[in-house]
Amino acid sequence: MKIKYLKGFTVLEALISLILMSIIITLTYSVYNIIEKQMLLFKNEHESVLEYNLFNSTFKGDIYNVEDFYAEDNTINLRYYDDTSISYYFNQSTIIRATEVKTDTFKLPVLDYKIINQESTYPGLELTTKILTEPIETNYYLKKSIANSINNHYFNED
Repeated sequence: MKIKYLKGFTVLEALISLILMSIIITLTYSVYNIIEKQMLLFKNEHESVLEYNLFNSTFKGDIYNVEDFYAEDNTINLRYYDDTSISYYFNQSTIIRATEVKTDTFKLPVLDYKIINQESTYPGLELTTKILTEPIETNYYLKKSIANSINNHYFNED
């Protein structure tokens, strides 16, 4: 009678393959974890810059079309020719834009803001925000002139 030998792996071969697989799985998980952290950091930086750009373009558009503005404690009110208004509330971590229809929130840390010569021909707002790790100073001016007021009131095509 012939003895049949079954072909298979020895215990040592199985142990070596398990060790190699565990090393590969550990390296894959480590690389995935590093990539995930970098993507999260990129996302947070991108959102911060996007919030600033969104606020900047919105506020520029608002201040370009207003007739007048006035400031109280931490609020700036923009008044249009048709007596509608927009209010901006400045907190340490957010800027809130409120109209009669809706409210927008910009997640922008406000370090400082100051009204520039509210009674002059070119009043404005000096705003210091923090983007990423750097403070950004931005100046917004409202150009008041009688000719612009008349043209905007009577010839505005909106």
